[in-house]
Amino acid sequence: MSEIRERWIFFLNPHKSEALEYAKEMEVFLAGKGVEVKKCYRTHDKSKSQAQEWSWKAEGDLVLVLGGDGTFYKAAQIFRDIPIITVNFGTRGFLCAFKPWPVNVLYERIKLSRKLGKYINLDTLELRFNGRSFTAVGDVAVVHSDPGKVIRLDLEIEGSRIHSPSDGVVISTSTGATGYAISAGGPLVEMGLKVMIISHIASQNLALRPIVLSLDKVVRIWNVSKVQEALLLVDGETVGTLKPRESAEVRRGKEVVKLLVPPDFSVFERWKEMLRM
Repeated sequence: MSEIRERWIFFLNPHKSEALEYAKEMEVFLAGKGVEVKKCYRTHDKSKSQAQEWSWKAEGDLVLVLGGDGTFYKAAQIFRDIPIITVNFGTRGFLCAFKPWPVNVLYERIKLSRKLGKYINLDTLELRFNGRSFTAVGDVAVVHSDPGKVIRLDLEIEGSRIHSPSDGVVISTSTGATGYAISAGGPLVEMGLKVMIISHIASQNLALRPIVLSLDKVVRIWNVSKVQEALLLVDGETVGTLKPRESAEVRRGKEVVKLLVPPDFSVFERWKEMLRM
C-alpha cells in the first residue's frame, strides 16, 4: 500500500449506476497512487447531507464530481475552496469538462491539468431576501408559485424599472447561462466572464430581450402582482416565497468556485458538441 499523499473527495449522483461503478474502479486505482478517497453523495435530504459534510471540506485536495451539471451545482454549493473536476455522467453536461475515460487516462489528464494550472474561476451570485442570503453558482430564478400562470415582476437596476409580465425571470452567472437561462431564450456566454444575465420566461411583452449586465450591478426584483406569490429558487432549489409588494436583491457573490479543466478544453467546442452546432 502506497503512503497517503493526497485526499480526494468523490461527489456522486447516487442514481447514476455507471458513475457508482466508475467510482469503485477509480478508488482502487488511486489507492495504488497513494490517494485516499472520501465519498459523498448528492441528496435532496438537506439535513442528511449537512450531517455528513462536511468535515471533509478542509481535508480534500480536490473534488471529483461524477454526474451532470446538477451534481456539479450541488458540489459547488458545498466545496468552494477546493478545485473541482467534473466527469460527465449526465445527459448533457455543459460544465463537465472531463469524460469517463479509462481511469488511468483520467488520472493522467487530471495530473497534467493541475501541473499546467488549467483553472476557470467561476463567480457566484448572492440572493438577499428577508434578512437572509443565499449563494448561487448558476442562477437565481423567480417564478410563479402556480406553474404556467403569469407573475408580474419589476426589475429595478440603478433606479430604473423594467416591467416583466411573464412566467418568471432567471438571473444567471456566465456559468449558469447554459442551464435554466438557455431554455428561456438566454444567450450563450463564455464561461468565466464577469457578467449576470437576465432572461425572461415566456414573457407576454414581446419587446423584452435577454439583458447582459456587469457583475457589479445590483438587481432588485419586485413582485408587483396583486395576489400572486412567486417562488425564489437558487440553483434549482426553492429557498423562499416572494409575496406581493415584497422584493429580493441579486448581486455579485463573495464566493468563487475553482473549476479544473483539461489542457485542450474549449467552451466553444463544448457548445458545438452539446448543441450540435
